[in-house]
Amino acid sequence: MEVVTIGDCQLDNERSTIERFNIRVSLTDKSALLLKILSAHDGHEVSRQSLIDEIWKGSVVSDDSLTNLVSLTRQKLKKIEADKLIKTVPKRGYRLNFSAITGNNKTKGLLQPQPVPKSKFSHNTLFMLVIAFVCVVILGRYVIPIDQGTREQTSIGILPGELTNIGPTSEGTHFNGAGLSSALLDSMATHTRINVVSNRSLLRAWSNNQSFKMLFDDFDLEYVVESHTIEQDSHYIIRLQLVNTETSQLVKNSTYNASKTLINDNGSRIWERISDLFVYSAMYELGLFRDSASEDVLYLCGLYVDQIQLYKGGFLDNIDALADAGSNLCALNITLNPADTHALRTSALFYINLAISENRSISQKRAHMDEVINIVERMRDIDDTTLAYAETHIQLLYLIITDSTRDKNLLATYSAGEDTLSKQLSLGNMSIELAKNASLLKMFEAVYVHRKGEDAEPYILSALDIADKGLKLDVENKFLRHTKARLYKTWASIAVSKGKDPTIMLEHAASLYKVVLTLDENQPPAFDNLGSAYSSLAQWKASQGKPYIKEVELAIDAYKQATLLAPSFHYTYNNVADLYANLLTSANYNEQEYNEFLRDGLEAANTAISLKKEYVWAIFNSGLISLIQAQNDYALGNNTFIPIINCVEHYTNGLILKPSIMQAVAELSQCELLFAKQYLMTGNFELASEHLSNARLHLDKAMVKNSSHYALTRVASEQRLLSAILLYGSGKTNEGNLAMTESLSFSSLAMSLKNDDPGAYLLNFRALWLQNQLTPQTEYVDQLEQGYQQFISLFEHDPRSAVLEQFKRNQFAVDDIEHDENYRHVLFVKRFEKDLLLAKFATFSK
Repeated sequence: MEVVTIGDCQLDNERSTIERFNIRVSLTDKSALLLKILSAHDGHEVSRQSLIDEIWKGSVVSDDSLTNLVSLTRQKLKKIEADKLIKTVPKRGYRLNFSAITGNNKTKGLLQPQPVPKSKFSHNTLFMLVIAFVCVVILGRYVIPIDQGTREQTSIGILPGELTNIGPTSEGTHFNGAGLSSALLDSMATHTRINVVSNRSLLRAWSNNQSFKMLFDDFDLEYVVESHTIEQDSHYIIRLQLVNTETSQLVKNSTYNASKTLINDNGSRIWERISDLFVYSAMYELGLFRDSASEDVLYLCGLYVDQIQLYKGGFLDNIDALADAGSNLCALNITLNPADTHALRTSALFYINLAISENRSISQKRAHMDEVINIVERMRDIDDTTLAYAETHIQLLYLIITDSTRDKNLLATYSAGEDTLSKQLSLGNMSIELAKNASLLKMFEAVYVHRKGEDAEPYILSALDIADKGLKLDVENKFLRHTKARLYKTWASIAVSKGKDPTIMLEHAASLYKVVLTLDENQPPAFDNLGSAYSSLAQWKASQGKPYIKEVELAIDAYKQATLLAPSFHYTYNNVADLYANLLTSANYNEQEYNEFLRDGLEAANTAISLKKEYVWAIFNSGLISLIQAQNDYALGNNTFIPIINCVEHYTNGLILKPSIMQAVAELSQCELLFAKQYLMTGNFELASEHLSNARLHLDKAMVKNSSHYALTRVASEQRLLSAILLYGSGKTNEGNLAMTESLSFSSLAMSLKNDDPGAYLLNFRALWLQNQLTPQTEYVDQLEQGYQQFISLFEHDPRSAVLEQFKRNQFAVDDIEHDENYRHVLFVKRFEKDLLLAKFATFSK
């Protein structure tokens, strides 16, 4: 037995007790260790950092943890009137004050217990003791759970949920914080070293006098948990605080931004996860372990994994604070459990979830992935046949494949995944996690072979088979059904790129998402993906000239459900914007539908940007819809620059965030060309020339990196064509001829790069028409005729072929189509006429 004498006190480190005047007080392990360290320095100062390093070896804790420990230890020492034993050295550390506990005869006389005669229990006394014991057990469920350990418990009070700062919900009712208080009570009740107090007496006392010192003096509470909930727009701001009642010092503070709709529907789930993490992390920081340090840290790391799922599911916002605290705990978990594959996988799951989070920077994601790589290597060295290793390895490979910033050997990555999966199948092993991630890895391999020009269908079928193996373990597993739906959506995308009908695949995907929603109707991602399936189907039908409005309505309904459940889901709003942008560019619509698509698309894109200011895809979608609006305003003669200004602004901002997106560079250049057209129409040739130069600068810079990008070459052709018009109109015939030659060269290249897009052929036709107007020679007339015949042979059902026939014969009959039901057709003809009017500017000068 290790006993240290401190003045007239005896410190038993083995039992974690301290004794004075025959009175023994139980200490926490850390309190005993604190006193042992200080006693070893014989009254000399010990720095705060030295104490933290020695007491929390290998752990990452805040400076407040030591302050709280000292306060807790003083409270224990107060019971033997030794609370002044530990003396604070301001801003430096602590030392023992021996004079506070030696030679105190007055205290000794008061504290020494008087002899008590042996008790003689009567039957009545024994009966009363039994009754008292039963009452304590019954009341313990609601007031103070019985200590099942041998150490003294720490008393913690929970202030009632009704006292939180609340606001009315959108339904007009009031938020009920009792659910959170109940969850906190349940979380704390599992700790054998905590006395939990939450009763009517506490409620009445706190209501009358909100004093922490009162709770310490009257209820013998060492800590209290406060929960404050504030309504803010579509969210609740939930703040949990652990307060030291003696000092009124804040020990731990956690804030959560929770979706109001989801909290109302899923409160118990959210309260449970929030309270578990808060309670266990607080107890860990105070040194009140449930079991051993390694087991507690493992459990805490698992709670952080669960908490991240709330963020991914849209229940909570702001992941940064969670990431920092969880990273420290899960790193410590690896240190304390270096050979436990279950513990290693738990840490890996934490870093994996961070690596796929949208809210982490590229450097942060790489750091998280490096952690996973190290864990997988450690697990492989332990045993590469375990299911835990296989699950983690496959997830890592999936991360590597989806990381666009990391160099990788795709063939080797897919081969490694196949080897790991085959080994598990040969051992008869399968799990939900393995099936989900292995099937997704196979899906990416299908996309990979498709891009190589090979048949991807066998890979998709193999992925579906893997998912089905997992479903045999749990036929109603929503994650695997979600995965199967994603496989069908990918299959549909591959089919579309090959000109095949994707309807069956997309309908399969939609029905699977519906099954997911029958299993759990409060799944924003499932509604979002259901909307995405209908959106893809609508876009396919629109591109084929088929009725598509029904699918659009189904998509929008699903997206609305997603945003009702998770109002902060920026990517759902962007999906809505993406749908409308695609319809505006490829669908047949009437004038009313055009205006609705334009309005709703811009609103959705701008909402997405307001929710996440640097969400680049929403910025690009807003730019694209502004570009479409600007093109059509130009066609209709609405000489407003506002949509063009918005177009340039959005694409410029987006390219700052993602400068490598060539399509965005092409569309930014189109915005500049619209500026040039408007200035040409108004006769401001200087500003027209300036914007033509801006467009060429963007294009030339991008084409240095990719000279055969279809969109870049097509826009470059138009930039040269407009330059030729300006040059001809300015009397610079030779420069105009050169620009015209370059325009035709670029349009020919565009047609060769993508022979299924009528846009390049239309641009080529317009350049040939202008050339024929300028120099009407037989060879140019023949080329114009060939261009027309080529267009109608490739795009037989394109309604614009009739328009080309009219313009080929110089028969301008735009007024004849004013009442055409296909408003996109009307806008095209008007835009084409405007472009030809620009050409007349060149021929007039000539």
